[in-house]
Amino acid sequence: MLDELYGLIDNQSFPNLIAFGTCFHISAYKAGIHVLDAVFGDIVTRFNTFMVRQHRYGYPTKGLVIVDQAHEDKYRELFQNFRETGTRYGTVNNVVDIPYFAGRVDTRMIQVADLVAYSVYQYYEHNNLRYFNHVNERFDRRGPHDPPDGLKHITSEDCQCIACGWRVGRKITGQI
Repeated sequence: MLDELYGLIDNQSFPNLIAFGTCFHISAYKAGIHVLDAVFGDIVTRFNTFMVRQHRYGYPTKGLVIVDQAHEDKYRELFQNFRETGTRYGTVNNVVDIPYFAGRVDTRMIQVADLVAYSVYQYYEHNNLRYFNHVNERFDRRGPHDPPDGLKHITSEDCQCIACGWRVGRKITGQI
């Protein structure tokens, strides 16, 4: 069943499904860093950047972040802080006021997000590309042949993963 679901993701084309993912490696942890804040802030910033780019292309819309309601309290507070002070990466002016908190039965998009997260986890934790290869082309990119702006690996180690490899070549690091 997972193969069929990932096949459906793989067959979607822009703009039907745009994915964002951030993986935090333990090597990047330093005292005072709140990992959830760093990861969620990075994903929200990447989504906001996508929305800014869409605005430049003539699609002036706002984006909506959908979060599993099982985690509502944590994410509501984080998102409110992002609205007031921005993330560590910048402001989020192109995302509507608060996330939409939905249950898994309310929207299939939560389940799609779970599949994307699982593929990223398998890739970074177990070097398993089985599902990641279906999702990789869905990560936000500036163009069809550009690197994945929608995927980030936060690490302090030398890394040649899909997210870090192109950043190193461009003198951009995946470090906080």
